[in-house]
Amino acid sequence: MEVSTERALNAVDKLLGSIDAFFTSFHVKRFDLLENGLIQHSEAIPAAMRQLRRARQEFDAHLFIVTAFGPLKSGKSTFINSVARAKVSPTQYGRECTLNPSIIIQDDHPGIEQYFSKLPYDDDNELFNLVIDYLRGMATIADLEAKIRVEHTPLTEDEVYNKLSRHYVQAERPIITVIKAPGGNLLRKGVAFLDMPGLDGSISNWRDDPLHEWVAERTDFVLFIQSSMAAVNMESIEFLRHLVAKRPQLPVWLVQNIIEARNWRPPEEIDRETQMQMEYTARHIRECLGRNRDLPQMVVNLGKAGDSIFDRNYAHMFEESGLDRLETRLKEIFEQSKNSIKLKNNMEGVCRRLQEIAKICRLALSTLRESEGLYNENLKNFDDCQRKIAQIKYAAEIKNLNESVARYAHEQAAAWIKRLGLEIEKKIEQLNHAIPRKEANEHLAKLAATIGSLGQQLFFAPRGIFGQRIGELTASSLEAGEKAAALSEVDKFLESIELESLPSVMSTVRKTPLPGIVDTPLSYDQVKLSFLDNIITRRLDGAEMQTYLLDAHKSFTIDIETRAGQWVVYYTEVYLNDVLDRRAKDLSAHIERQKRVYMDRLAEEMQRIQEAKHLINSLMEDLAGLDPLVQEAMASLRRGD
Repeated sequence: MEVSTERALNAVDKLLGSIDAFFTSFHVKRFDLLENGLIQHSEAIPAAMRQLRRARQEFDAHLFIVTAFGPLKSGKSTFINSVARAKVSPTQYGRECTLNPSIIIQDDHPGIEQYFSKLPYDDDNELFNLVIDYLRGMATIADLEAKIRVEHTPLTEDEVYNKLSRHYVQAERPIITVIKAPGGNLLRKGVAFLDMPGLDGSISNWRDDPLHEWVAERTDFVLFIQSSMAAVNMESIEFLRHLVAKRPQLPVWLVQNIIEARNWRPPEEIDRETQMQMEYTARHIRECLGRNRDLPQMVVNLGKAGDSIFDRNYAHMFEESGLDRLETRLKEIFEQSKNSIKLKNNMEGVCRRLQEIAKICRLALSTLRESEGLYNENLKNFDDCQRKIAQIKYAAEIKNLNESVARYAHEQAAAWIKRLGLEIEKKIEQLNHAIPRKEANEHLAKLAATIGSLGQQLFFAPRGIFGQRIGELTASSLEAGEKAAALSEVDKFLESIELESLPSVMSTVRKTPLPGIVDTPLSYDQVKLSFLDNIITRRLDGAEMQTYLLDAHKSFTIDIETRAGQWVVYYTEVYLNDVLDRRAKDLSAHIERQKRVYMDRLAEEMQRIQEAKHLINSLMEDLAGLDPLVQEAMASLRRGD
């Protein structure tokens, strides 16, 4: 009997009016913020809203769908054929024949309609729901035309077998097949039956099939058909568990199909075994449903029912089959309680969808807060990077670096002095004869200038091998200091947010000009000239010139070593400090620059996050406003007010 009295209906109507207003409010908000996929979870909100709209429209739907399912060879197809009073489901001895699901509806013009996708991509679940929306009067044929095409075929037994049989392979699998049949006591206007393929562990993959998810979401009534000749298989039980977990209020009936066998045994023994099997099946299914769930059950011999309907020679067995009692009882239920069952189912669907939206909103807000927190944390990390840079000391590395540079500088000075020795030897050989004293000074001056400039041009050349080697020593030592200071963590941080890593030490070294050695003429003692040297030409012989050259060699050597030492002091006290100062500035400037890049890059996203948060919070406030109405409607339906 109907429990949806006037008070309950008023409570539901009030809720539906508020839900309609809720949709209007939602659609004037910025949908694009949620649908662009840039904010995790939020893109699921519009999809969930579409499902809520569908659940809302179910209240205005006119088709009551009964789903028949069970294990392989349980008699589902025979049951469907008997209810439809037509061969609308393929049957064959020893085989499971139904591959494609079908919906059987009453129509005075029998035929087969198959619905196929026009889309280049798979969206089976939405397309299946769209077809059901159409069949239930929630969508028009115009709503289908862009996504779905319909193929019409006359209703014949061969065509049914061809369209639905597991053994007939179509080039393209339909979304769903709809069979229109004249119907009987149960298949009538406003009531349709969904014929599902049998569930079996070897071939069933119901968890990935949109049909089974649709049954869990939108069917109105379930008939679990089980043969007395077989145990309940796990696939059927698992699907039933999934069904009642998702739809606690969904009516589930057990139809026990009695298959008569072992006819050589006494009838009492056959009845006893059959009864035991039925009790086992019912107990198993009750355990699945839970203690608080009722499990109405009916016993029917579907073999006799099918034969009595389709073979007039066995018409007398119809009453024996028990199908008439099943049809009569279900007909009474549908006539008296169909509307209240559907109302409860629809309320359950609306509640579930509202809960899903609230859950998604909470997840989306959590994600948005995490994004904000990460953004703020990263801004703090930039400050931490600056602190790490300011704390770099390079103390041990500088000590080792100064020693290495000094050693290399004195090696270069030694090479310079060696070159000096060669030049002195050449001059001694060249000037092994008497020359004017004035000319001797000219030779010494030229030699001092030539050897002096060799330091800058060759041995201590900033842009030559010497400068390259000094740069490598400087860079490698400072890199070791930065590694010890865990500056690599700064690089990891920058990389984690897709920013440029720190500039190399070598880039800083190259920007700091390396000092050259003093390149003035080397110091030496000149040949002393008297006033007579301006009157007459006084000469030095080769031995005397050699003495002056050897003395100059000593003076030049001391000067070179002094200049090398001065260069080392300048490198240590001036140049290296310049490099360290420039390095600190380079690193700090790079961090500040990357921080600005990061802030500029995320400015738009942060603005979008703030807008999305505002939108979702507003949505949750609207949902909270619906909750008292939902509770009132559900309570009224439970009381039957």
